[in-house]
Amino acid sequence: MLAESNIRLHKIASNASQVMNAFPQEERATDLKDLDLDVDPLPLQRSLGVSWNLENDSFTFRVGKDTKPFTRRGILSVVNSLYDPLGFAAPVTIQGKALYRELTLEQQDWDEPLPAHRETEWTKWTDSLSVLESLQIHRPFVPISLSHTQTRELCIFSDASTMAIAAVAYLRVVDTSGQCHVGFMIGKSKLAPSSAHTVPRLELCAAVLAVELAQIIIDESDIEFQKVNFYTDSKIVLGAVHIEVVESMSTSSFINALRRFLSVRGPIKHLRSDQGTNFIGACKELQINSEDPEIKDFLQDQTCTWTFNAPHSSHMGGVWERMIGLVRNILDGLLLKTSNTRLTHEVLVTLMAEVMAIMNARPLVPVTTDPETPEILSPAMLLTQKASPVLSPPGNFELKDLYKAQWRQVQGLADCFWKRWRQEYLATLQTRRKWTVEKPNVKEGDIVLLKDTQVKRNEWPVGMVVKAIPSDDKKTCSRLVFCDDAMRASWSLPLLPSPTLIT
Repeated sequence: MLAESNIRLHKIASNASQVMNAFPQEERATDLKDLDLDVDPLPLQRSLGVSWNLENDSFTFRVGKDTKPFTRRGILSVVNSLYDPLGFAAPVTIQGKALYRELTLEQQDWDEPLPAHRETEWTKWTDSLSVLESLQIHRPFVPISLSHTQTRELCIFSDASTMAIAAVAYLRVVDTSGQCHVGFMIGKSKLAPSSAHTVPRLELCAAVLAVELAQIIIDESDIEFQKVNFYTDSKIVLGAVHIEVVESMSTSSFINALRRFLSVRGPIKHLRSDQGTNFIGACKELQINSEDPEIKDFLQDQTCTWTFNAPHSSHMGGVWERMIGLVRNILDGLLLKTSNTRLTHEVLVTLMAEVMAIMNARPLVPVTTDPETPEILSPAMLLTQKASPVLSPPGNFELKDLYKAQWRQVQGLADCFWKRWRQEYLATLQTRRKWTVEKPNVKEGDIVLLKDTQVKRNEWPVGMVVKAIPSDDKKTCSRLVFCDDAMRASWSLPLLPSPTLIT
């Protein structure tokens, strides 16, 4: 085929001497023409812009030694000088890109010197690039032939921070003897958007990047994977909503609702809730004491943990409490309009199902106008594995449909909910940053003011912290406070400057 097109193969390079001996010297790569392949070591070769060490069949990097001026143009030249299409050096290059964006926020001219006090930070990063020359990544994914494997799995990990998002893919194979081999395939990193985004949304963007990376590998490689696994350390990437209708706020109703949820969604690993009376009652009814070692062992055997937030601390469950509060406000106003109409149990259950469908159809990532952007992810898509949402029946429905057939009652209420939801949900996407200044955390022995809604006028009850329970971020914590000869768990407690103020 090449001969018919008058295309001549030349500049040939291979890590195998037998292959090179099969070609005449004039057809070899320039660095290989004068080599004695049986004696001389194979040199470093450039292949498609990547440095390839023929001797040990691995990829490496060549870092330029030229010193660039400390300007926007010079920094951009250094950052882009490393050609890394497979993401071998992504942990290093992403730091340079982030530093470039940080140093050029003031929008200086291309050749205007940047602030001198930042040059040390830039020099430290450029000096670290020399370490890449000692980095060697073997060209084969795994040290055995893929034809001699039993299983082939694609494992993709994703993560995000306020600086960057990243995903990395590994090939995991099991050979005919049962031995497991894992090899790096490709990595990809991007700077996080400079505009304010919450970390959960960035975690979701990283998950989307992982899916895109998997699709590229599947489309471009000839490897047949038996399984594709995605890994993320975020527990709130999906954010799907499940609503159950209960007859009352009793313990029995909650237990039945929990059993319905488990029957539909399957076993759960971690159940978090506030300290509602029905939840506490359910624990007592089921004889569950979260502090009992035997109960902890039992729940661990069942792969389930039940955690209660501190009392009056809804912000500890901000991820789900925000959605609960938003829907509750809409439903309160919506059902108030229907106070003259009695809704049957069937209508209410169907309405809650429509509300779930509306909430789970929300986009999880920013919507763009790029026609090549993949299908926008939503919780419903990840739950049902179907791209198309549940469409409403044809026709227009209004509140006046409350006095017609029951199915029209449901659709009228669902349309009203959709109009309110679309307006109020969009407002919640605006990031509101808090706690920008770190303050001393409470510790055992501190004297604090107690937040009590039942306190009488001009009374300021105080207590002493007997135990501080740190959260995952190690910066905030709930507390056990001793007051009035009793123990009380709390979260929001003003710290008094000095115990000497208490008389």
